[in-house]
Amino acid sequence: DYAEWANLVERLVVDHPGIKSWAIWNEPNLPFDPPWFWRGSQAEFFELYDRTAEGLARQAGPGVEIGGYGELFVVNPWVEAFLAGPRARLDFLSYHRYSCDPADLTQALKGEMKPARASSSH
Repeated sequence: DYAEWANLVERLVVDHPGIKSWAIWNEPNLPFDPPWFWRGSQAEFFELYDRTAEGLARQAGPGVEIGGYGELFVVNPWVEAFLAGPRARLDFLSYHRYSCDPADLTQALKGEMKPARASSSH
């Protein structure tokens, strides 16, 4: 229920006014099935992201950064679709990689760190 989720998000902002950067979700495109991972469709996640960003922006006011979504890789179809659509608000795109090898991480960053979008959508 998006309305119930928006109410929860807005309440979090009211209860924690000192937070200046909100990251929405983590790794929604992973194909795992545990209940703590996103289980909906890509379109449903994008809807959840936008409604969450709208609720955060309404309550948090200016000076607060809103973004996400903790992607596992920055170059993949989910990120491309996410950035292609009109987002309610996107101040930053977060992502991460898993590896114990610094050379692997360095190589990955060289291949993945390309400007995806010059400015946010707000």
